[in-house]
Amino acid sequence: MGEAGKLVGKVRNAHTPGHVWHLSLDDLFKPPGETTEPAGPGPFVINLSTSTATIPAPPARMPRFEGLRVYELQQRAQDGRRVQFRLRLGIIQSALEADAILQRVREHYPGATLETISEADQAAVGEATAAEAKQRGAATPPAPKPAPAR
Repeated sequence: MGEAGKLVGKVRNAHTPGHVWHLSLDDLFKPPGETTEPAGPGPFVINLSTSTATIPAPPARMPRFEGLRVYELQQRAQDGRRVQFRLRLGIIQSALEADAILQRVREHYPGATLETISEADQAAVGEATAAEAKQRGAATPPAPKPAPAR
């Protein structure tokens, strides 16, 4: 095989076709590694994916980040007719930490973007935290009553 017949380039560990159905067109056409600065100061959230359908939970092999929560927002699309689902990770206090986390999640969500937190994000995280605390409270048996004094 002559010099012109050699293959150039490397094969990356690409995702299988089944892994793209939850991605939006914006996610699919975003250049790999594109960085976008958030619109303002923190706190921040990472938008993992946006879709017109419910988005499945992150894969089990995606790293977990202590103190952060994965949640889904439902919002009307800009055209006002469609509902958009946004899988988010947050709340992240510092831009430096947010950027480091963003780089790690892009292995699983290449189109992930860093955004400044919105009121909807704060409400969703607050509701999820309250529901989790309530569920833990229901699962915890009541504390024993102190023995009566003699």
